[in-house]
Amino acid sequence: MFALCILLFAAGHMVRDGYPATGSTQLARALGAILCGVGALAVSSLSVSAMVGAAILIGFYTDQKHGEGQNARGWRDSAFLLLSGVTSLVPLAASVAAIRFNPAAFYLLLVGFAKPPIWFVSWRVAPTGPHIWLVPTRLAAMVWGAAVGAAVITIHEAGLIK
Repeated sequence: MFALCILLFAAGHMVRDGYPATGSTQLARALGAILCGVGALAVSSLSVSAMVGAAILIGFYTDQKHGEGQNARGWRDSAFLLLSGVTSLVPLAASVAAIRFNPAAFYLLLVGFAKPPIWFVSWRVAPTGPHIWLVPTRLAAMVWGAAVGAAVITIHEAGLIK
């Protein structure tokens, strides 16, 4: 079930990144959050999964400097990516902390520190070209989604969510 959770979080972030094209940023965010919520359902209850999906959706809106992070090409842009990663996780950390009254949930924000290396490695290893669907930002979005899914599994296993 852990693999399913991670795959659905990766898929949710890929949809949020714009693949496949939905014609609407808001629709892409909503569909991406639904996929992440279903991913959370693989490891937790329906109510917690709904909370996770809602928090991910809010995180798609609280993600500061997302656009600048998407265009990051070097370490000088790492601040944008770090800010993007951390601010997108604030709603998830806050909702988990509120459910369990445990401030340890804010350790989730540390996952945001993984976003700069994920993006830079993706720009180096992803193929480029006009006919390639796995462009660097899409690869990075999927790996980032997998990292967030792994964080949800971790907080589940730690007993912060059930």
